[in-house]
Amino acid sequence: MSIPQIFGCLSKERLCCADESRRFFCNATNDFFSATACTISSLSCLLFIFTLCHLYIFPMDPGISGIDLLSRLTEAFLSKGRRIVNFFLQQRLKWKGDIQSLLTEIGNDTRTLDDTNLMAISAILLLMAFFREQTDSLFILADVTETVADIEGHERLPDTPRLIMLGPSLMTAKRWMVSIEGTVAITFTGSDSFPAAFATLFCIRYALNMEYQESAACTLDLVQRFLVRINPEDGKKCTARQGVSKKTGLIVQKKAPPINSHVNNFIRSLLDFEWQTSN
Repeated sequence: MSIPQIFGCLSKERLCCADESRRFFCNATNDFFSATACTISSLSCLLFIFTLCHLYIFPMDPGISGIDLLSRLTEAFLSKGRRIVNFFLQQRLKWKGDIQSLLTEIGNDTRTLDDTNLMAISAILLLMAFFREQTDSLFILADVTETVADIEGHERLPDTPRLIMLGPSLMTAKRWMVSIEGTVAITFTGSDSFPAAFATLFCIRYALNMEYQESAACTLDLVQRFLVRINPEDGKKCTARQGVSKKTGLIVQKKAPPINSHVNNFIRSLLDFEWQTSN
């Protein structure tokens, strides 16, 4: 079964029935993998279908099959995302630089704590600023009027997945696209939410077993463990760092620890702050 055939088989009736959708995806995925040489782009198309049904079945990782990633991430942004934003807002005098700039932008929009998109975007950007990670490792800012052809025509899109944010700024983006292998693979309409777009980006990276690049490793690891609640106690998808061996003096690959210490420290600080301010 080809990608066009898979899309052609989708119907609103199927999308409304979780069991039927699950059976359809299992059959379609098996047919596709048995007849097609898999590339990242072709896999992203299948992952987009999973997104449509809010099932996010990962055939490569049976341990998390059936997780409704979109619902889980949306709920996490509304609850834990609010906690993350409040953690920074209520200690505003403590922060400097990019975090302070973001807090000023958040403070200028009274909707932030009530709007799902603003809440989710604020939480992710604050985390990236806290971990001193570059936003362009996950996001690409584009004008809201740009089309797929415009973006592919003049933007040098990276091979690894990116979430293209269309709007005046990352914080105020209203439309989203996902690119992979240098092309726009998925577009979202105005009615779609940022959590849906970010869930797709995360899903592609996780399901394709991509290591989290160092420039966004802490944020993605925290999303995986704290927000999505996948592998909360062990396992790590961050790239091992290079270092100088104390014995030989040669550059070697340092083994990554089971759990990112920066992520652990942030979660501990968040919980300690909430405990102190609740009394």
